[in-house]
Amino acid sequence: MKKKAFSLIELLVVIAIIGTLTTLAVFSINNLRAKSRDTKRVADIKKIQLVLENYYRDESAYPNTMSFGGNLIGTKSSTSYMAPTPQNPLPWNDGDCPNSDYSYQTSTKYGYKIQFCLNASSSDILPGINCATPKGIITGQCLED
Repeated sequence: MKKKAFSLIELLVVIAIIGTLTTLAVFSINNLRAKSRDTKRVADIKKIQLVLENYYRDESAYPNTMSFGGNLIGTKSSTSYMAPTPQNPLPWNDGDCPNSDYSYQTSTKYGYKIQFCLNASSSDILPGINCATPKGIITGQCLED
């Protein structure tokens, strides 16, 4: 009488197929996570730009400093414009600009500049370092005034 069982070759083939599918799934999930971080970065910057325009309307100037993760409070009115301000989602080691946090500075030419980095294109914004100003988003580093 012959026993019914899987051969060693059949088991190895099944294990290889499961391993390949698992590898592809992990790779896809990591890509989706990177894309979702870029989408959040673009949404954060656009939200900050909107808040800065409200700040400018009420305070007649842009804030001198901004602490990401901190509160944005008006200097004249003591109004809380954003609490807390969005922080760059972790990990920062995406793409061509690892360990690149959001940076804010006032600008005599534009009013303010926010530098941020994307891993891949998102919302028609190119990957790499970008600069947000009241006039829009500029590809590349924020230039000196």
